[in-house]
Amino acid sequence: MRPLANLRQRLSWKLFLSYLVVAVVGVSVLVAAAEINSPFVLARDLASLGRLIGDNPKLLAELQAHFQADINNILVVGTLVAVLAAIAMSLFTARRIVHPIQSIVVASQRIAQGNYGERVPILSQDELGTLAHSFNRMAETLDQLEQRRIELIGTVAHELRTPLSS
Repeated sequence: MRPLANLRQRLSWKLFLSYLVVAVVGVSVLVAAAEINSPFVLARDLASLGRLIGDNPKLLAELQAHFQADINNILVVGTLVAVLAAIAMSLFTARRIVHPIQSIVVASQRIAQGNYGERVPILSQDELGTLAHSFNRMAETLDQLEQRRIELIGTVAHELRTPLSS
């Protein structure tokens, strides 16, 4: 039960599933269109062919079976291509989105541990780039605050030692 919950929390899986849903919907529409239109197209073409080769029910049934098998093969190949495209696009998109977010997560964990010099690379000019820039500004501000705190503690310690030594 827990691994399924972890998958639902992963952005890369959400992206993959969204692309897969789009592919499945596209294939479903394609299959429905083929199922609705192919009998009419086949009947029209068989009627034209029937005038050329004569009225042979066995041959016409065989042609219809081959036509339907070919349509099904085309749909299977189209489905495989759509699923592979969904996988490729989700991997590409997930890498472009999830990698910068993971960099920010790792950097924020390091800052939480006290490493205020941590920065993330700005890889794009989109919202993720804006997020990285804002993160770096925040880290810079925290670093400056930490430096001021250290200076203040040093000054206060010096001021406290000076009257005591005299």
